[in-house]
Amino acid sequence: MARPSAPLNRCWISPNTLFSSTIMYPLLSAVVLCVLLHTFVIALCAAAFGIKVREVSIGLGPTAFSIGRLTLRALSFGSSVRFKDSREEELDESDMHDAFDGRSALVQMLIGLSGCIALVALSAAIWQSEAIRLVLDGFVQILWGAASPRVKAQAFLAQAEQVLAGLPFLAVLGLVAAKLAAFNLLPLPAANGGFVLATLGRVFGIAQQWPEKLTSGLLLVYFAIALSWLAALVMYLLR
Repeated sequence: MARPSAPLNRCWISPNTLFSSTIMYPLLSAVVLCVLLHTFVIALCAAAFGIKVREVSIGLGPTAFSIGRLTLRALSFGSSVRFKDSREEELDESDMHDAFDGRSALVQMLIGLSGCIALVALSAAIWQSEAIRLVLDGFVQILWGAASPRVKAQAFLAQAEQVLAGLPFLAVLGLVAAKLAAFNLLPLPAANGGFVLATLGRVFGIAQQWPEKLTSGLLLVYFAIALSWLAALVMYLLR
């Protein structure tokens, strides 16, 4: 497969084009596919290690639809996988054979990272060697844009708009996969990167000295980043 051209910032396109079907439909489709890939790879990886999956949840908020262990929620962003875990439910010793916390820290971290690994692999299959740069750029764009929603985020959104307008769907899919992987690898609570750090903290005994207020503060940072980008997007669309 030929590698797509690297994203460049050569021209300005009116923000109104973000609403056009040529950009919006491929972008939303790519986001949905990447969220599903990320979520179900985590669930399948856990099942492969013999861990019982309690629930696979797509979206946030109240339940809109539920069948078996799959739950679709009202707000269509975010996802989670809930495992059998003695830290969340009371389990006897005989019930620990298929519990998440009954596995080694290495297995727990592998499961936690499996969704991001799948996203990076998808991006690499499409963008080849450019994929790693797209992920690394994603960290900078996410943090810098969140810190400056009125300036830097606007520049990043303008660049994203003109890039998306010139890409085929597979290239959009690979680009979204890279950025979603970067977001989920942030070392913050509620992100896969934060989960891995928390697991390492338990292994090395740091978790016992870790203040609960600091975790709460970092969780606020996570949501502040998301809200800052939401505000930036609204400002961009209203220009």
